[in-house]
Amino acid sequence: MGFFQAPLPLTPPETNLTGKTVIVTGANTGLGFAASREFLVLGASRLILAVRTISKGETARQQLLQDISVKKNNPNAEVKIMPLDMCDYKSVITFAADVKKQLGVLHIVLLNAGVNSMNWQETVNGHELTLQVNYLSNALLAFELLPLLEQTAVDEKTPTRISLVGSQMQAMNSFNKNPLASDEPVLRHFDDKAKYKRFLRYGDSKLLVTMFVQELAKHISQDKVVINHMCPGMVVTSIDADIPIYLKPIVGVVKKLRGRTPEEGARILVYAAAVAGPDTHGSFIVDNKIAPIASITQTEKGKEMQKKLWDETLAEMIKVDKAIGNLQFQ
Repeated sequence: MGFFQAPLPLTPPETNLTGKTVIVTGANTGLGFAASREFLVLGASRLILAVRTISKGETARQQLLQDISVKKNNPNAEVKIMPLDMCDYKSVITFAADVKKQLGVLHIVLLNAGVNSMNWQETVNGHELTLQVNYLSNALLAFELLPLLEQTAVDEKTPTRISLVGSQMQAMNSFNKNPLASDEPVLRHFDDKAKYKRFLRYGDSKLLVTMFVQELAKHISQDKVVINHMCPGMVVTSIDADIPIYLKPIVGVVKKLRGRTPEEGARILVYAAAVAGPDTHGSFIVDNKIAPIASITQTEKGKEMQKKLWDETLAEMIKVDKAIGNLQFQ
């Protein structure tokens, strides 16, 4: 891998999202905002901006609707703001219930919201912040929206999509040198403050995303819902705003030299969520191509961890919403 990132092709001009309903989480800024704009330019009829702060969502909504390309290509688009706080299971459940009640159909879900916290924080649900925002709440939302996505696929006889934002940082995880013990629960490990590694937690959380995508794809037919995840590369956003101050000048220089703009990075998100075919089901996409995942996933310890993670995650989600236990997995 060279220092400079590969140039990305534009989204194929024949991509047409007319009639599609799309949800983007973390949609008011950075990659989420850029991807939202691209979805609208491609003709999405209804776009849901899932945001933590309604006022910021409204600002983003107005910017999107006033965008020259959006006005030219999709003047009648419906852009709706819905509150979603990934730090709180209750908010995720409420959001999903409102989606199912208000929308009726759902074609694309882009799970983009994420954090890169450098300090230990605990959510109202008792989980470490990065674990919950980057992984657990995404898993919960995916489970909650699956029935609507599957029904839409059946009614329209074409697969719908769930795409999660992952990262190549998954390869830089704390388990490469210290694999999880066979008798140690995965989620309890992540919630143990004594085992928190601030510079590796982001990569660890993205490793969990990869493991989840692989397992979920095993249980859901690609004929109904295509499930994949992608890495947008190094992008100039505020995701690293929490890094130590002594690292900011270095990271700033590197980003200036090799970082993609949010618009460039968003092309990969949109490709995974709207262009890539069923062959990407369960896969990791880098630079619009299926790419290798963290090597630990190919080891016996990694496979054992992945299976435990799936079982623990499903049990956790059923505790949050018993209805998830009724999902029909193949």
